[in-house]
Amino acid sequence: MREIKTARLLLRPFTEADYDDLYEFLSQLRDDEFEGYLGITYECGREQLRARLGSEEYYAIVLSATGKVIGNIYCGIREYAAREVGYIVNKSFQRNGYGAEALSAVIDHAFKSSVHRVYAECDPRNTPSWKLLEKVGMRREAHFLQNIFFHTDGMGMPKWKDTYVYAIVNDNRMMVSKINSDNLTDEIVDRILYRGLEDTGERADCVVVLGSTKASQYKIPVAEEAYRNQRAPKILLSGGKVKAFPEGEMCEAEHMRLHAIARGVRPEDLIMDTYARNTVENILGSLMELQREFCIDQVKKVLLVTTSFHMRRSLCLARYLFPAHIEVLPCPAEDTHTRRDNWMESEVGRKRAVDEVEKIVACVKNGLFPDFEL
Repeated sequence: MREIKTARLLLRPFTEADYDDLYEFLSQLRDDEFEGYLGITYECGREQLRARLGSEEYYAIVLSATGKVIGNIYCGIREYAAREVGYIVNKSFQRNGYGAEALSAVIDHAFKSSVHRVYAECDPRNTPSWKLLEKVGMRREAHFLQNIFFHTDGMGMPKWKDTYVYAIVNDNRMMVSKINSDNLTDEIVDRILYRGLEDTGERADCVVVLGSTKASQYKIPVAEEAYRNQRAPKILLSGGKVKAFPEGEMCEAEHMRLHAIARGVRPEDLIMDTYARNTVENILGSLMELQREFCIDQVKKVLLVTTSFHMRRSLCLARYLFPAHIEVLPCPAEDTHTRRDNWMESEVGRKRAVDEVEKIVACVKNGLFPDFEL
């Protein structure tokens, strides 16, 4: 097994000297319903070390700065040039990105070693685990019902668990995280910003409109048309930035409200988020208002209205931050300079489109939503 170095970590084989660190993070799982280490003790934990010593399938995750082992990555050899991965990170070191950093490095190393497919299985209730898998670019392929158990009940009966299966394939796909100024072409801009984001015409529980300076001009007509055509009974207006509009100084949501009412939307059918000041806050603020208006478990679908060039980032954020049971559907509005058919024809359109691609890449790299292929 070759050592793998990352910005902060060393991934290497286990040694006898690693036992205390290994036991430290395994013992944190003795009561964990998602793992099979029930009742582990200091002595029986040595069996776990023996399973790792000399193994080609276990990497110790080592902090380069201190030499402490803070977890492990399992990379099991499977048929058909596949690998199954698993991971444990010491709870004292979680929420620092170490798991994603280590797993990404192992996947990259596997692909460079002619592995075709890497997959992982996890409990659907273990949200941090499957979000980590999505963060490194893996996709959910299956949801198996009651297919495995680690523990039994007092009568000796299995406690069956569901399983999510995630995977990533080494087929030279270009991921958004790999985009930079050197490989960014007009075709890639088009694919990132516009491809597959057409309005399907479906109905929903609510229209969510993201605020901007010209939202009343471009976005409110789209939202009002969906409302008028009975595609949704409510419109949520999100935008807390205060600006000087022709009607006076007010926040974006208030300005959109004036124009929605002028177009015939009933005031009682408008929901207001007057606090959001950026796209992330638009999504989180909208989620809060949906909870207050409907109770979030009653919301099944929402139509997301923003400009077409801004839709990809907004949709990725919403689909990642909203509960999994809510389907977020694109309902794009067209502005003057950044439509799919003309963004490349003007300096202002090109700048906005390229800047938006850079924001999407930054969101992926900062973990705001998972990486995705073009």
